[in-house]
Amino acid sequence: MRLLPEMPAAKDAHEGGGAYAGQPRLADIAFIRPVALCEYSDLRHLHASAMRAAAARDLAGDGTVLSDALSGGISAYIYGVGYLERLTSVMLFGAWIDTLLVASCSWRTDPFDPRVGIIDDLFVSPLFDRAGLGDRLLTHVENHAGERGVERYVVEATGSARHFLARAGYGDSGIYRTVVEDEATPLRMFRFEKATPASVAVSAAGASQ
Repeated sequence: MRLLPEMPAAKDAHEGGGAYAGQPRLADIAFIRPVALCEYSDLRHLHASAMRAAAARDLAGDGTVLSDALSGGISAYIYGVGYLERLTSVMLFGAWIDTLLVASCSWRTDPFDPRVGIIDDLFVSPLFDRAGLGDRLLTHVENHAGERGVERYVVEATGSARHFLARAGYGDSGIYRTVVEDEATPLRMFRFEKATPASVAVSAAGASQ
């Protein structure tokens, strides 16, 4: 059930939608804050539903439907102990509309290079897709990481986020990892990268000297 009237669809699956005259966008009224440990049950429900929707979008391009095996594999992955342990090791932010958690995004420092911030868990509830929530959360997390010395961002996301991340300035590195094994349709997370504006400016200044 939607808490607010449905917004008009945008041109892209991840693009912020328009609003009715005089009505704010959902992304503008969402409240962003860190996710508390007691909210991880809602968080994992959000991740499972969003990951299934993303997998279904990826498969639809090949004329394939989401299989029961892959759907079950996603649930096993999200609700596994390892996934929970990983969530407790990152800085997690969520976006709420009223009391409903509708989107999330996290980041952590690369253990091999403190100048690199690894951004993950960028999920938006399928019910609130196309509302600009992904854009706002990604910007929030980038700013949070940049203020702590990060010079380059790395995002892990499903293939369906490729166009969204390209608009945000990310390039596809061509690297991926399989997170859910399935003989016919494995679920893969792809790696996208971009430099912070400050590091780009420093590199340009160094090259001109």
